[in-house]
Amino acid sequence: MIIRYLLDKGKGPILAVDADSNSNLNEVLGVEIKATIGDAREMMKKDVPTGMTKDIWFEYKVQEALAETKGFDLIAMGRPEGPGCYCAANTLARKCLDSSVWKLPLHCDRQ
Repeated sequence: MIIRYLLDKGKGPILAVDADSNSNLNEVLGVEIKATIGDAREMMKKDVPTGMTKDIWFEYKVQEALAETKGFDLIAMGRPEGPGCYCAANTLARKCLDSSVWKLPLHCDRQ
């Protein structure tokens, strides 16, 4: 696996992104995922607290979904919006990765 190879070569820290709708990179890496970008998208539809913008709240929820480990962090895209519809999840995943918050090398699993 490329993530283990990069870590063995001292190329960390790494941000691993599971952009597959059938998220299972966490299982391969032995990391527990508590939430995904898709989960944050669904919560954003109804759970944004008064006084917070959706953007700020979404970024907060994505930070909560980040699984942090020694040498690498993992974020998972999660489920699509509907059958065969990945537009919203892909757009949000791309927005997260383009954010100034992420300053780590990137490995993207797109199966």
